[in-house]
Amino acid sequence: MTTTTYQGTSKDVWSVLFDNRKYKDLLDEVNKLIEDTKRLYKQGYRLEAIDEQQKPKVTELENKFKQFATDRLNEIEQRCNEIEKESQQDNVKDPQTEIIKRQNLEARLSFYNDSEIVDYINSKDVTNTDIYELSLLQQKYDNQLNESQQRQVAFKLEELKQGVLYPYTTNEEYNNLMFEYSVINQTGMAKTGVVITKNEQYGGVEIKQLTERYKNAINEVKQSNNRR
Repeated sequence: MTTTTYQGTSKDVWSVLFDNRKYKDLLDEVNKLIEDTKRLYKQGYRLEAIDEQQKPKVTELENKFKQFATDRLNEIEQRCNEIEKESQQDNVKDPQTEIIKRQNLEARLSFYNDSEIVDYINSKDVTNTDIYELSLLQQKYDNQLNESQQRQVAFKLEELKQGVLYPYTTNEEYNNLMFEYSVINQTGMAKTGVVITKNEQYGGVEIKQLTERYKNAINEVKQSNNRR
């Protein structure tokens, strides 16, 4: 039985699906399919006749969930690639001014003693550090600081490296998209067409194949009739 229930799962995690208009439309189709199936059984149709009418719809709808997930993952990949390229473009507008700026920076750093280099690195913000300055700081780290001083700035220097070499990692849109990609990809929806719905009973979500939901709908009506 391919059913998973997450109790108390943060709503923020699954909002990437439940706040998506296309996904909500698919859930509406699921609800209609389930309700129509129950109605047919209550009206006295034989199970074989119901299967003949409804199972092709189950398969078709499962394929829609697969397509939704595949399309969304592709869209996210494309947009993330665009953000990566945009963030790594050289924004130098005045080359001559940039050369003077770099020369001044290099000269200033050459006068700093070890303690001043440590303080300078630890005070740096990735938003105003470029690749050239990062290379100068790396040289100071490698050639001027002793092991004790290196330990004092190692974490900060690594933080600067990540932000300068991979600036898109600090981009809010990029991080939100990567989070969404991770959630959708981990469900396996693109391959299996699995359906994820809110589970009000446990305050979380339920991950279950549509074929299983279809069978459960019929069994639910059967049990209801037996109790009468």
